[in-house]
Amino acid sequence: MEKSEALRDRILETFASSDVPDADALFDTSDAECLERTDAFRGRKWSDLTFEFLEEQQPDALEYFSATAYRYFLPAYLLVALYRESSVRYFTISTLTQDRRDPVTCAWFLERVGALTPEQRSLLKVFLQYLEANAENKSTRVLCSDALNSYWWNTEKKAFESVEREELRKRIEDAFSMSPYPGDKNLAEDPKDLESKQVARVFQGKKWEEVDLDFLERPGAHLSALFFFSDVAYHYYLPAYLLVSVQEKACDYGTRADVLCALTRRAEPGLRLWFDKRHACLTPAQKRVIREFLLFTEDFSEYESARKDATQALDSYWRNVSL
Repeated sequence: MEKSEALRDRILETFASSDVPDADALFDTSDAECLERTDAFRGRKWSDLTFEFLEEQQPDALEYFSATAYRYFLPAYLLVALYRESSVRYFTISTLTQDRRDPVTCAWFLERVGALTPEQRSLLKVFLQYLEANAENKSTRVLCSDALNSYWWNTEKKAFESVEREELRKRIEDAFSMSPYPGDKNLAEDPKDLESKQVARVFQGKKWEEVDLDFLERPGAHLSALFFFSDVAYHYYLPAYLLVSVQEKACDYGTRADVLCALTRRAEPGLRLWFDKRHACLTPAQKRVIREFLLFTEDFSEYESARKDATQALDSYWRNVSL
């Protein structure tokens, strides 16, 4: 069977169970242009839409549909785009491209992609790969490449990232589960230092399992408290900071940057000694999970600077640490 025919059959199969959306579910807003673009689709089945109808009347209607209507009518556009160089093909590929420069357009894209099933998203990646390799028009191949790079190449990685994130959280919790509270009088690195005293006061009696992002973001809670803890307090509260840093959306880069900085062994003798003292009492399991945290950050962080900082920390000590 020709690749195009196999892809056609897969489109038909993957979208076969979609229900015809109600007339008032075709659009998100009621502005005149949106109503005009979507009105011709009222009561129509996607399987009845022809090339002539889409190309001559509604080549860009996908851009005006609600997420529900987009999902329903998308296969009709895919089938036309699969075989013909046309305006339909151009607009279809455009709606499959995530523009991260524009928050509104990006939100529109993610809402529509979010309405698709995993099987449908997988199909769209294959569809774009097929056109990238086989489209007769170079500009179309470039458009497909841009669309793949904007989102679709990362779909499997994102799925793996989500699973790995949860597994890492569990390993952090397990590795530090038996760490004893250091005692109220052993929290500050320098009891005479004003900031160290403030950190000790805020964290007094606080179990590390109770320290989350909401707590760290409170006024006076010290997002950078890691640098004012005593060695034993640092060891005790480190897992809380690791867990906060693993969070997908809640953690700003400032918190994570402090963690990565604290986990980097510096060349200066004084800082190197400080690092060695801080991490001397870690168990092999704790060292292992810290390395896993850094490897995860190096692979998956949304911040390039965080990925570079994680690499620096790994190269400074953790990548070859003796376990």
